[in-house]
Amino acid sequence: MRITALRARRLEVPVTLPLSPAPRLVPLLLAEVDTDAGASGHALFFAPMASAVLAYLRDEATPLLVGAPARPEAVREILEQRMPHRPTTGAWATAASLVDIAVWDALGQRTQTPVWQLLGGARAEVEAYVTFGLPAYCRTELVRLAEQLVGDGHRGLKLVVGAQAGQGASRRNQSLRADAERIHAVRAAVGPDVDLMIDANKRLTLPQAVALADAVGECDLTWFEDPVTLGDPSLMAQARDRIAIPIAGGSLGMGNVATFHHLVSSGAIDIAQPNVRDLGGFTGARRAMAIAEAHHLPVAMGGNWPHLNAHLYAGVARSGPVEFHLQGWEVARLIYHDAVEPHEGRLAVGDAPGLGLTLRQDLVERFTVP
Repeated sequence: MRITALRARRLEVPVTLPLSPAPRLVPLLLAEVDTDAGASGHALFFAPMASAVLAYLRDEATPLLVGAPARPEAVREILEQRMPHRPTTGAWATAASLVDIAVWDALGQRTQTPVWQLLGGARAEVEAYVTFGLPAYCRTELVRLAEQLVGDGHRGLKLVVGAQAGQGASRRNQSLRADAERIHAVRAAVGPDVDLMIDANKRLTLPQAVALADAVGECDLTWFEDPVTLGDPSLMAQARDRIAIPIAGGSLGMGNVATFHHLVSSGAIDIAQPNVRDLGGFTGARRAMAIAEAHHLPVAMGGNWPHLNAHLYAGVARSGPVEFHLQGWEVARLIYHDAVEPHEGRLAVGDAPGLGLTLRQDLVERFTVP
C-alpha cells in the first residue's frame, strides 16, 4: 500500500464550552492521506505555527511521501532523512505527527482494525478524566461545573493554573492567590474521593510553582503538571525536590523521543505524559511509553486530543488515564459523526477501523480557512 496523496488545511471551529454564553474559535490543523489501496486516513488537532506546518506539508513532505509506502516507520525515516540532525520541535515535529497519525488511520481502514489493536490491543477500555478548570470560569462557575461533572460520574478533574503568571508582580501574586482559592473551592465541593490535578502549562517560575503548591498542600492533589517555565528538565527536577505533589510532564513541546528521554532520565517527573501530537504521532509516542516503562514511571495523558490518544493508551500495556479537555472534547463532538464519549470515568475505545472517526465533511468545508 502506497501513499497517493497528502492534503493539509487549517480550520477554525466555533466551540461553545459548558456555561459559556458564546462560541470561541479553535484553530486546528487537518492532514489527510490517500493510498492506492483505497484506504484513507486523517489527523486533526490544534498546534502553533500553523502556517509553517502547512507550508512544510505542502511544499516539502508531499513530494517526498507521494509514492512512498504507507507504513509508519518508513514514513518517519523518509521525513528524518531530509532533516538530518534537525528533527526536534516546531513545525517539522507537528507535521510529522499529523502524517504519522493519518497513516496509522489508513492502515486501520485498510485492515479493518482499530488503531489501538494495531498498537498492541492491551485493553478495549481506558480510564478518563476531565480538564474543566479553564481560566475563563469564575470560581462560582468552576464549582458548579465540577459538581455537574462529578454528578455525571466523572472521578478525575483537572484545573488550569498560572494563566496570568507572566504579568506584573502585583497581578501575578493576585493570580496565584486566586488559583489557590479556586483549587480549595473545588476540593471542598467535590469531596475527598475525586482525583484532582492542576496544570500550569509551563508558565510558572520555580518560586511561583513552589508557592502555589504550598498554598494547596491540604487539597490532596494527584499531580502538578508542567509546573515551571518551558518544562526545563533542570527546573522540573528542582520542583520535584521542593514540591510534595507528584510532578507530571512530557506532552507539550517535547517534539521528539530524545527530549522525552532526557526529561525522564534526569529524574524530573513522577508521572510521564506521552501525547501523540507532541512526539511524532503513534510511532514516536509508543517509543516514549516504552521509555517510561523502562524507568518504572506511571503514565497519564496530558495535552488534549483524547480521541487520538485513547488509541495509544488502550493499545499499550501499563498505561494510565486519558484526558478529556473540554475544548478538544467539544471539537470532536462537533466535527465528527461518531466521536466516543467517556462515561463514569471510563472510555470504551470501540471496534471501528482506524481511528474510528468520521469527519463531517460539510463542516470541514465550512470551517476551512483559505
